Amino acid sequence: MAAQETMRMARATPGRKPSRDIKLDDLLSFVATIRHNSISRAAESLKLTQPAVTRRVQNLEEALCVTLLDRMTKPPKPTELGQKVFTQGVKVLQEVEALMHLVAHSVAEDGPWRLGLTQALADLALGDLLVDLRARFPSVHPRVSTRWSAELVKLVDLGELDVAVVMLPVHHGFPAGVQASRLVTTPVRVVAAKGRFAPSGLSLRDLHEAGWVINPLGCGFRRHLEAQLGEQGLALHTAMEAFGTDLQLRTVAAGNGLGLIPQAVLAAHPLAPQVDRSEEHTSELQSRL
Repeated sequence: MAAQETMRMARATPGRKPSRDIKLDDLLSFVATIRHNSISRAAESLKLTQPAVTRRVQNLEEALCVTLLDRMTKPPKPTELGQKVFTQGVKVLQEVEALMHLVAHSVAEDGPWRLGLTQALADLALGDLLVDLRARFPSVHPRVSTRWSAELVKLVDLGELDVAVVMLPVHHGFPAGVQASRLVTTPVRVVAAKGRFAPSGLSLRDLHEAGWVINPLGCGFRRHLEAQLGEQGLALHTAMEAFGTDLQLRTVAAGNGLGLIPQAVLAAHPLAPQVDRSEEHTSELQSRL
C-alpha cells in the first residue's frame, strides 16, 4: 500500500502540463510547512492564516501538477518528490534572498536605476524583484536589461549599467573598473529526457552524440561546455540553438537532446519533474555584482 501511494504521488497529474506560473510565496509556504513540520506553525512564522498557507501549498502543487504532501499522515509529510522539491526550494529561496539583499543595498534613493540580469536570473526572480524594489524604493525607476553575462560586465565597465547580476565561472576575472562580489555558487546540471541517465555514471563522452539544446553563441555556459568537450577531443554537436530555459527544457523533455541548466533555475522550473539531471555538474558558477 505504501509503495502504491508513493507511486501515485510522484507522478504528474494525467492530462496536465506544469505551468510556468510558480509564485515564490507559494514555494515559501511549502518550505515553511516542511521545515516546521506543521501548517499551523508555518502560518504563524509567516504571519498568515492556516487556510492561506494551505491554499498556497495547493497552488504550488497545481502549478507543478504533482502532490507534494501526503495528507494521509498527521501532520502531513512530504512525498518522495515533495522532499526533493523542499531541498531545492530552500536553495532557490536562499539565492533569491541574496539577490534581493544585493539589489536593496545598491539602489539609489530616487531616479532611474539601470539593472542588468542574465536571462536565467530574470526567469527566476525578476517579477518578485521588481515588486520588492517598488515597495522599498517607490521613487526609483528601474530599467532592466537582459544580456549574456560577459556583455553585462562590459556595460557596467562602460558606465551604461549601474549594477549587474551575472553567472560566471568561479575563477572568472573582472575589469579593473568593476567591483565584483560573490553572492552564491550554484552547480550547472546536464539534463535529459526521463531515463536517459540510467544506468548512472555516464560521462560527457557517452552522452554528447545525443546533441545539445543550448543557447546560441555568446553564452558562457556554452563556451565552458565546448572547452570541456575539447579537452576530451570531442566537438560540440548542437541539436538546437534556443534562447530561454522554458524552450530548452521542453525540447529536452521531448527527447530531442541534452540541456545545460543552472541547478537553482532548474529547481524552480515547473518542467523539472519531466527531465533527469546528471549527478555530476559540469561547472561551478557564481553570481557576481
